[in-house]
Amino acid sequence: MDEFLELCRKITCGELRYMLQNKKKSGDKSPLYQCLGGTSAEKLAKQGRSRKDGMSLSRTAQLLCGSKSDFLFVADSGPGQTDAKGLIVPRFGNKPENHVAISMTFEVFSELMLITKAHFEAWLSAWYMQKVHSGKPVQKQPQADTQYQENSYEPEYASDPMF
Repeated sequence: MDEFLELCRKITCGELRYMLQNKKKSGDKSPLYQCLGGTSAEKLAKQGRSRKDGMSLSRTAQLLCGSKSDFLFVADSGPGQTDAKGLIVPRFGNKPENHVAISMTFEVFSELMLITKAHFEAWLSAWYMQKVHSGKPVQKQPQADTQYQENSYEPEYASDPMF
């Protein structure tokens, strides 16, 4: 989510539009954003989803400058190899097993990202509230002064900081 939120920040402050314009002017074909990930062969085996070739599963996502519109979002997956650091390195060259490419204007991409951000924030707020309200009431500890004891319950989260 941190990378997603950073892309949203770049959209809202104008940095992404600036980057896009500069890359188009200079003819730079490198991605505006790139995310490499995957699942190791060992983890796939534990999940019962081993690949027939025994390799890891590599996943890539890239945001590129488009030629017919502002952006081209490309997602690929295919065979990968786990390196010494535990990272999944793509081994499918320019022939992935799965390939999706979506062309978008700046406005459409911004709408997609910012509405997704709004929904994520709403979900996160609901998640926090569910965690706060799921605490069972606990009886307050008896006070040292036995002259006055409160018989009310206090939620266990009442004095717990959120962060």
